[in-house]
Amino acid sequence: MRKFDFSTGRNMKSNLSCILSLIGLFIFLFGTSLRAEDWTTTDGKVYQEVSVIKVAPDAVTILHHDGGALVPLANLPPDIQERFHYDPAKAQAAIDARTALEAENALLLQAEQMANAALAAKNGKIEADETNSNPSSNSNLKVTHFSMDNLAFSAGHQLFPNPADPTHHSMDSLLGR
Repeated sequence: MRKFDFSTGRNMKSNLSCILSLIGLFIFLFGTSLRAEDWTTTDGKVYQEVSVIKVAPDAVTILHHDGGALVPLANLPPDIQERFHYDPAKAQAAIDARTALEAENALLLQAEQMANAALAAKNGKIEADETNSNPSSNSNLKVTHFSMDNLAFSAGHQLFPNPADPTHHSMDSLLGR
């Protein structure tokens, strides 16, 4: 075993050269995987700086420069499909299961909305969540706060987006929760 001679600095040059070579090799081998990549789907949608969060048989959940998305594997180029072991039969089974679950959730949401609307109609008004009754404020002013659900029902708008819409993604689904 060679010993390093601190007084002359012998072998220091060869050790430094070896360390730099190893660092260069590491960067060469793993540098491309450290960068986020850009994806272009077969329908022309471009996702920049893609980071894969979750892989399912039919789709990948990604974070990208502009947010997050659930991208169907069928819409990705063949090289990316191969990377995620895309199988059209398994993908269709996953799509069918997800569609059934989303339909069930939509029915449950609709039933809850109808129950809330019936309750509001029974009471003859939209119920307030809370009322500001600060005694130091002007007694002629009364501020009432309404829940978003009540406001949406009174205006006749759908508060929540349609979960069957392929562009709708909750933060929980993006993070795999």
